[in-house]
Amino acid sequence: MKWNRLQLSDEFTYRLRHAKGRTGLTPNLLCRLGFCLSLEEARVPDPERYDEKGLDFNRSTLLGQWEHIYEALLIERIVRDGLDPDTHFMPQLRAHMNRGAGMACDRLRTLSDVLALLPEAETHVGPE
Repeated sequence: MKWNRLQLSDEFTYRLRHAKGRTGLTPNLLCRLGFCLSLEEARVPDPERYDEKGLDFNRSTLLGQWEHIYEALLIERIVRDGLDPDTHFMPQLRAHMNRGAGMACDRLRTLSDVLALLPEAETHVGPE
C-alpha cells in the first residue's frame, strides 16, 4: 500500500507522551507494540472513534525497517475481518494504531512490563 503519513488522535498522543516518561520507549515503539496487541483483539476497531489531531508520523518513523511486515499483518487482518484492503487499509491502520496505543499505555507502567506482553514461551531469559 502507498502511504506516507499517519496522524494519531489527540487523546492517544497525550497518553503516548506520558507512557514515554514512564517507560523510556518512544511513541513510535509504543505504537508498534500496541499495533500488535490490537491485531490480537477479536473485535474490529472503529476508525470513526479516533480523530486526526495528534502526533503525525511518517511511514519510516512509525514502522521502521519492518514496514512491509506490519503492512502484511494488517492486510491479513483486514481480509480476515471481511473488509476490502484497498478501501479499508488506511482507516484500519489508523484505528489499530490508536487502539493499540491505548492498549500499550494501559499495560506498560515501566519498561520491565514489556516482558509481560510476550507469549509465555518467549519470556524465559537467561540460562536454563
